[in-house]
Amino acid sequence: MNYRPEIDGLRSFAILPVLLFHAGFGWMSGGFLGVDVFFVISGYLISSIIIKEHADARFSLAHFYERRARRILPALFFVLISSTLAAWWWLSPQQLVDFAHSILATLGFVANIYFWQHIDYFTGDTNLLPLLHLWSLGIEEQFYFLFPLLFILLWNKKERLLGVIAALFMASLLGAHLVDTAQRSAAFYLLPTRAWELIAGAGCAFYLHRKSSPHLSQINQLGSALGLGVLVASFLLFTPATLHPSLWTLIPVLGTVLIIVCAQPNTLTAKLLSLKPLVWIGLLSYSAYLWHQPLFAFTRITRLQAELPLTITLGLIVLTFLLAAISWRFIEQPFRNRAFLRRKQVFGLSLAAMLGLAAPMLWIQQQQGLPQRFNEVQRILFEHQRLASQQASHDPCFVGEDRDSQALGEECKLNAQQTSALLGDSHASALWYGLNAHIPLAKYSASGCAPLLGDEIKDWRPFCPAVNQFNFSEIKSKQPELIVLHANWLLYQQKLPQDDPLLIGKQLQNTLAHLQRIAPNSHVFVIGDVPQWPPSLIQILSDQAKHDSPEHKQPNSTYAALKKVEHILQDHMDDRATFISLLDMLCDEEGVCQTIIPTETDWEPLAWDYGHLSRGAAAYVSQQLIPMMKQAATPHAP
Repeated sequence: MNYRPEIDGLRSFAILPVLLFHAGFGWMSGGFLGVDVFFVISGYLISSIIIKEHADARFSLAHFYERRARRILPALFFVLISSTLAAWWWLSPQQLVDFAHSILATLGFVANIYFWQHIDYFTGDTNLLPLLHLWSLGIEEQFYFLFPLLFILLWNKKERLLGVIAALFMASLLGAHLVDTAQRSAAFYLLPTRAWELIAGAGCAFYLHRKSSPHLSQINQLGSALGLGVLVASFLLFTPATLHPSLWTLIPVLGTVLIIVCAQPNTLTAKLLSLKPLVWIGLLSYSAYLWHQPLFAFTRITRLQAELPLTITLGLIVLTFLLAAISWRFIEQPFRNRAFLRRKQVFGLSLAAMLGLAAPMLWIQQQQGLPQRFNEVQRILFEHQRLASQQASHDPCFVGEDRDSQALGEECKLNAQQTSALLGDSHASALWYGLNAHIPLAKYSASGCAPLLGDEIKDWRPFCPAVNQFNFSEIKSKQPELIVLHANWLLYQQKLPQDDPLLIGKQLQNTLAHLQRIAPNSHVFVIGDVPQWPPSLIQILSDQAKHDSPEHKQPNSTYAALKKVEHILQDHMDDRATFISLLDMLCDEEGVCQTIIPTETDWEPLAWDYGHLSRGAAAYVSQQLIPMMKQAATPHAP
């Protein structure tokens, strides 16, 4: 296979958008599509190699896997080992356990499956996961394992081979687009709904093997320029809310295909992509991809900042390419040289490295994240976090991608004992534990679902409309005495179209009017936001506890934004509903908020992450909420 410098240049158009997206540059809203570009390039390159070697009657599965091992594993192991050292020093016990899980999944080539089961890629928490980006490596590794087998089975029946590949492409693409809205995370992370992108690259390889390129230079010029333009436009116009992967993803994929097929040496696009700086970035792209997420995640963790200053962000980008250059020169290049190690040595060293990494990860899990690395106060904080996270993940009344509203047990719903209802998201679920001790509450809570009418939050959580439809039907049929709405209101304000800053208030107004129609005798309470402490209150308090006692009250960086949303909600309330501010309860007018809550036995952090109330905090808040709610719900004589 002849070297094509423009393909390395195209890699730069894959890595740079990904890096800028993860760095937090909002204008690169579709930067995550760089991974899709990588998929197409990978499908093209490995298929070109397989086709040529089959045509020359010298294809060897062992040789193919050896090449993949030389290409992928050495740099990967280097980054995993380096990240483990950083994780040991900086991650909390639960974070370290999760980190160990992700390394074990990576070593088993199933990182994508692990993250599918545990993580939504487009939520803010992903910024703190050092190895999340390795999900895409799992996709490629699984494809590399399976795809060559098709050639072995069907190479002598080429028409059938092409037919099978075309059928797989269509099935995968349609599956990605049509998968149930409750399973969008599966479509994002899993091979069956991602394979079509790699197969698109394989289609380029088949086409160029037969025809070399379109014959008309004008077609090459136009096709390659169109492909590059489409690709750049996709990076700028797609957003995390765009349905993806789906038929929409065909746009950047076809753009990449046009570049691969049409960007022949005489085209302007090929000349642009063959510029030395772009080729150099492309050569470093694999190592840069490996390094960038750990660098950004650990920096956010250590600086206790979800959003990093521009100077630090730019410095991390430079550091990413510096480490990538070191990895490429001293690790990637030597191991790709077949004179350096024989095949048996490559496989033997790879197995030894896997076992050498897996053993300490299993030990970390067995030791529950090694809490002895921290002092007593820090251990108390981390134990609160561990227990709360564990309880939240096993909540039988919480709806998400793995459980829909129809599957809720009767103990979660309105009934003779539970005559009031709480509607909201995971923040509502956290508050429920306090309120339910005073008022038996049915819990209708769902991951990332605002208890509001309106579908303006496009594709954020595709299952939310069905959740709200179910919840409102329950309200209509069972007529609760009280209805409590609580959620992460700030999040939904940020997810809504920004051309109308009052839209969340209008949605609340419509929701309250709807509740009045379907449950006219129910009193509705809207509970405002909890103070939020990005990236995590536990991390903030733990950092303070290294040298001193954590502060019980601290200035809150999100107070102004939370208060702004609260005012919008209050301005759209009606006379039949009551708004209660948790900010007024927990913060002063200057935005100094409680971080430690006194309990009957000792103390607890206000939240166990950035803003979900701890059990003790939910009880503390509810002790003040209940009298307010009873007073508001009591009919007053005229």
